[in-house]
Amino acid sequence: MSELTKVTVNLTPAAEAALTRLAVVQRDTRTDALNRALRLAALMLDLAPDGHFTLVQPDGSVDRVHLV
Repeated sequence: MSELTKVTVNLTPAAEAALTRLAVVQRDTRTDALNRALRLAALMLDLAPDGHFTLVQPDGSVDRVHLV
């Protein structure tokens, strides 16, 4: 079994609602939802280290998506 680390966090009401929503939609525990969200955030940072994506559409137009 993998080693686990217990953490305590203080969430804003909006973050707590988002975490609960993720857990409900994915039919997971809040712990699993938070683990998934953290892995996704790290992936987004790896894919877009400057905080944005540049998307080229099939018609050649370019869109920039900023991560907040």
